[in-house]
Amino acid sequence: MKRYVSGGQLRLVGKAWEIKLQLHQLIHQHGKTTTLSDYLQRSVQSPQLRTQGVASGAHLVPFPVK
Repeated sequence: MKRYVSGGQLRLVGKAWEIKLQLHQLIHQHGKTTTLSDYLQRSVQSPQLRTQGVASGAHLVPFPVK
């Protein structure tokens, strides 16, 4: 499972069940009322937030910029 986070974008790469699990973990950690936009704003402001909820063995890779 890989998660790319960068300036207003979130890209999850993995098997369908891994992505579904990751999304459920994000909802559980940040609340059901938190929008994706809110999450991305906080993750850009706080690099520590980027690594929360990533399963062991998963990689956090910066989103490629062209």
